[in-house]
Amino acid sequence: MTLRPISPRVVVVLLLTLGLVGSLTRPAAAADWTLAPADTTFGSGRQAFRYTLNPGGTLEDAVAVFNTGAAPLDVTLRAADGVPGLELAQAAVTVPAGETAEVPFTLTLPQDAEAGDRVGGIVAAGGGSEATAAINLRVGGPLTPSLVVEDVRMEYSGGDATVEYTLRNTGNAILSAQPTVSVSGPFGRWKAAAGKLPDSPAVLPGKTWKGSARVPDVTPAVRLSATVELLPLITDEAGSVSPLKPVQATGHAFAIPWLLVLALLVVVGVVVAVARRRPARARVSSVQHLG
Repeated sequence: MTLRPISPRVVVVLLLTLGLVGSLTRPAAAADWTLAPADTTFGSGRQAFRYTLNPGGTLEDAVAVFNTGAAPLDVTLRAADGVPGLELAQAAVTVPAGETAEVPFTLTLPQDAEAGDRVGGIVAAGGGSEATAAINLRVGGPLTPSLVVEDVRMEYSGGDATVEYTLRNTGNAILSAQPTVSVSGPFGRWKAAAGKLPDSPAVLPGKTWKGSARVPDVTPAVRLSATVELLPLITDEAGSVSPLKPVQATGHAFAIPWLLVLALLVVVGVVVAVARRRPARARVSSVQHLG
C-alpha cells in the first residue's frame, strides 16, 4: 500500500485523545499568544506539520509564536513524544509585544525507523498557558493497516443487552472503524441488532479503544452470543475514507427466560398433582368394589 500523509483532521482527534493539546493554532485560555507552523517552503497558513519521510531522512522547518499581547512574552518549547529525532534550535524564546518569533527545528529519522504513522507535536508554554502545534509523520515503507476485536463482553438485563469490546490497532497505520453489534440465541436464532453506531475515533498503531453498544429487544434464549464486527477505515491526505476487510469477534452470556421457567414449573406442578390424585382415586374405587 502506498504511503500518504495523514489527514490533519485525524491528527487533531488523536492529539486530543492523547492529551497533548492545550491549544491547536488557537490562543490558550486567557493568553495573548498562539502557536502554529511558520510559513516556510512547506507552505503557508498551515494548521499542522505534515510530513512523509523515509528512514534516515532529514528535514528542516520552523514553528512560530505569535504574541498579540501588549507586553513581551517568555515562552519555553519542547518536543512532545510520538515523533522521533525532533531537535529544536531553541528551548526558550522571548517574543516582543505584537511580534512573531520563529524557532527552527530539524527532524531526522534513524536508519532503522519503522514504517507507518506517528503523531506528536511541539509544545510551548508561556504566560500561564500551553499550546501545541501538531506534527503528523508517515515513515516511508510498507503500510500494513490492521486491527482486531478483543474482549467481547455482554450483560443482559430486562430485555436489553449491553455489549462491550476492545478495538486494538495491530498495524502501522492510523485507523478508525465502523462497528456493527448484534446478539442472537443458539444457532443464530432470535437475532437482535444495535442499529447504526457511530464510527470509532482514529486509533494509533499499537493503541486500543473501548467501545460499547446497547442492543434492545433481546430474547432470553438461555445462551446468548454477542457478535462485534468492525469495518476498518483508513483516511488519506485529502480526507477520503477507504474501507478495509472487516474483522469480528464473539462473546457469550447466559440469560434465563424466567417467565418460561415459571410457566414450566406450573405445568410440571399440575402434572404431578394430577398424577398423585389418580392412584388415590384408583385405590378408593378398588376398596368400594371389594365391599
